[in-house]
Amino acid sequence: MDFSNIKLSIGIVVAIIAQAFGIIWYVAQLDSTVGSLSSTVGVIQEEQTTVDIAVLQNDIEALKDKIAMTQEMARMYTVGKAFDSSDLEEAIEDLEGRVDDLEDD
Repeated sequence: MDFSNIKLSIGIVVAIIAQAFGIIWYVAQLDSTVGSLSSTVGVIQEEQTTVDIAVLQNDIEALKDKIAMTQEMARMYTVGKAFDSSDLEEAIEDLEGRVDDLEDD
């Protein structure tokens, strides 16, 4: 094939060059956007990890406090005696009486 005899109009050449520059510009912008989003996602993930760690630490502390409270209550009821449910039964009866009084009003 002999390229020396091919005739192209200046309009076609300009259109091809413009498309080439347009594609190059688009790819450069796309690369910039992806790079920016990648760094933003990294920062967001680090912040979320920090928040998750803080929440988990608070949950652990709350669970430790509940365990300590449960152990203390168990010690209070079991020191030198078996568990006595009479206090609970009296409290329940008192609450039932209050509910009945409220229903009567």
